[in-house]
Amino acid sequence: MFWGSRWLCQFAAFTPSIWRGSRLRTAGHLGFAVLWTGITATFATALVAATA
Repeated sequence: MFWGSRWLCQFAAFTPSIWRGSRLRTAGHLGFAVLWTGITATFATALVAATA
């Protein structure tokens, strides 16, 4: 749940004005969005496998 909430914060808490307009910050935002998606999917898969 922690990583899923971190993923939500990536889009809800950080306003686009922070990272838009800068190629480096935009790349960082997208990179971290992909990272949090992968981590969340990994832990969600592990949770489902453990409860099945």
